[in-house]
Amino acid sequence: KEFPPSVPLEVIDTEQEGIVFSGEIRDGRPAIEAGTIEKLVERLTYEKYSDAKFVKAFMVTFYSFSSPYELLYLLIQRFSIQCPEWMSKNEKETFERTVKRVVMLRVFNVLKYWLNTAFYDFDEDFALLSILEEFIDEMNTIENTTYRNVANSLRNYIKRKLANRNRENDDFVSAQPPNPDIPIAITPQNKNNILTYSPVEIARQLALIEYSLYNAIRPSECLSQNWISLEKERLAPNILKMVSHFGKISCWVKSEILKCTDLNQRIQTLKLFIDIAENCFKFNNFNAVVEIISGLYSSPIFGLKQTWAGLSKKTISICEEMHATVESKNNFKELRRELLRDEPPCIPYLGMYLTDLSLIESDSSSFAGLINFRKCELLSNVIHELKAYQNTPYVFKEVSIVQDYLNN
Repeated sequence: KEFPPSVPLEVIDTEQEGIVFSGEIRDGRPAIEAGTIEKLVERLTYEKYSDAKFVKAFMVTFYSFSSPYELLYLLIQRFSIQCPEWMSKNEKETFERTVKRVVMLRVFNVLKYWLNTAFYDFDEDFALLSILEEFIDEMNTIENTTYRNVANSLRNYIKRKLANRNRENDDFVSAQPPNPDIPIAITPQNKNNILTYSPVEIARQLALIEYSLYNAIRPSECLSQNWISLEKERLAPNILKMVSHFGKISCWVKSEILKCTDLNQRIQTLKLFIDIAENCFKFNNFNAVVEIISGLYSSPIFGLKQTWAGLSKKTISICEEMHATVESKNNFKELRRELLRDEPPCIPYLGMYLTDLSLIESDSSSFAGLINFRKCELLSNVIHELKAYQNTPYVFKEVSIVQDYLNN
């Protein structure tokens, strides 16, 4: 590929086998179109420049073309880079200073990034963690204070992650949660009646339940359309749980309204669900808004003309505005606009991201057996947006009696 003449030749190096450049320059770096796993790992730890965007894209998508074991092996191999034998003494000294030392430190940086963003790879696989710890032990034998310090920092980082594995969100839960809105008298007769509960509290408890489901989704589940593959239960368990929850809530909305034998009760129940959806909207739980709205706009419910006629114009207007915001028209244009305006905590509609990921996966471009890294970058953009909303939990108190009702 031809690059603009303003790009320094030393950062291009386009004549390597096993890697294809697109010809674009992004942030002063030549964009990679495709490559072998070995060449991509080489760029991950490249001595001539660092590329944070490349690291982010690679580390969130490598599960689709490699495995944690292969990546760790290749990083260890890359760390052990040796000077070519044919080099003169001066050339070897230059290589040690400008290539080997830089590559070794880049490997450490990638490992720390991996531990920070996907520690579960090691926490849930003792063999993988053991390989990493053995590598760190070997680094401590190097007669170089810098490498020993970095190795010790990695070991200490692992210890802290193991010690704090269940306290990931402690920094966010220091705020005082609002007092729950709990019914004064709950009896065996009314505990399964939706009209017993406050729409605000139902929305709060839905936010807690759905944040827990959303927060559990991992990048590997979002790749290769794993959620519809033959091994979907193994490859995308948390996406499937959230999809299943979506279906249950939508069915619950319909069944609660349809089981009402009295028109006034049916109107009350319909209004309550609109109130719940409105509070979910206020709490930025757009996944729940879509769940409820999809139930309300289903044929059996939308066709209840007398029931809808019993609502006030204001209530109907609120419902219509929410529907207009979350509908799939123009690729969820209004919902995406709303997400840009809102601050976390927030639960986006998962189906929107699954649609984006499926569209990207439909690209069948091939590069003669090379990994399509351009596709990986596009997938990474979606996954990082999805992950961004996993960082801030809701500060609500769990109300077991309401959660039991919702989960039953």
